[in-house]
Amino acid sequence: MENRRALWGITGGSGLWIVFFLFLVPSPCSALGTESEKRDGSIRPVLTAQLGHSGPVYDASFSPNGRFVVTASQDHYVILWDVATGREIRRFEMHTFNVNGARFSPEGTRILSVSGDKTARIWDVETGAEICTLEGHESFVTCGTWSRDGRSVVTSGWDRSVRTWDAESCEQLAQIGPVVEKVNDLALSRDGKRVLLGTYG
Repeated sequence: MENRRALWGITGGSGLWIVFFLFLVPSPCSALGTESEKRDGSIRPVLTAQLGHSGPVYDASFSPNGRFVVTASQDHYVILWDVATGREIRRFEMHTFNVNGARFSPEGTRILSVSGDKTARIWDVETGAEICTLEGHESFVTCGTWSRDGRSVVTSGWDRSVRTWDAESCEQLAQIGPVVEKVNDLALSRDGKRVLLGTYG
């Protein structure tokens, strides 16, 4: 098995439940693993299972400190998980359609979620409160990311626009597009001056 870290959401046959798996495998440069694992050179995955989402999980990411995981699902929920125990800490419940992505802010105190309800939302990790709703997209919002300093976010989606928002005031700062095709994913350059788009066409 390759050394990797991955997250899986496995839908039950009935479609009424989903098992969330956190499957951690140490990388060659990692200090993870028990002493016995280090001595014999083998890698034994640590597996944590937890009932949670009631639909397919579309996205998952670690917090900057590695203690938490956030997941986004078709069931309209964003869920925060404890990595050590696999237990659900809290869920964020304001979206009214599929949640396509969720990302921690660089300092780990906020979460950005994007949804098919045409909105992106910023949440307070500690309290679970919604900080603000980013409204303006005219179709599904499929992706979003934070700037390196956490002061702004960038979102895009099926309306083929790319929008930059102030993460504090929640006001739209700029808009690019429409681009040629619907946007499925995006990445922001380290200096925040360029956006890489993954499109459907």
